[in-house]
Amino acid sequence: MTDRSDRVRLVVEDCAEYWRRTGVPRSTVAGMREELERHLRDAVEEGRSVESVTGPDLLGFADDLTSVGVGVYPLG
Repeated sequence: MTDRSDRVRLVVEDCAEYWRRTGVPRSTVAGMREELERHLRDAVEEGRSVESVTGPDLLGFADDLTSVGVGVYPLG
């Protein structure tokens, strides 16, 4: 499970970095980051891969979340 936990952490970090670089306010990034991490950890606990949630294009996924917000995006 450690490999998947590491993958969750890396994906969340990559998304958060993308959001910061694209001008999303830090307070918003913090909330989106927490929610994304919860969703990804839940998926992993259910036996799914991180990529089953994000798809193959992580930056596209992060951009989509910027547009609609984590809470309303169908995460898997």
